This record gives sequence, C-alpha cells and structure tokens, in this order.
Amino acid sequence: MTQSTVLGVATLTYLPYCFFNYLSPLMSILIAVIGWKIKRKEVKE
Repeated sequence: MTQSTVLGVATLTYLPYCFFNYLSPLMSILIAVIGWKIKRKEVKE
C-alpha cells in the first residue's frame, strides 16, 4: 500500500517483483516438513 501511494504505481504492476516474498514462507514450511537440516562441521583440535 505504501509503495503504491508513494510511487504512484498500481499494486498489480509490481506484483511480479514480490515473487520471493510469497516463495520464502512456502519454502520454509516445505523444508520444515521434509526435515532437511544443515549439518554441523566437526572442529578438529
């Protein structure tokens, strides 16, 4: 809403640029569901 008002651009015009805003939560849920984790690297002393 702010970008639309300040820039004077229709909301649907910049919708394709918000692709990662919608993708990020979906990917987070997918990663949590499949249980994929980052493995810790063992430190040799």
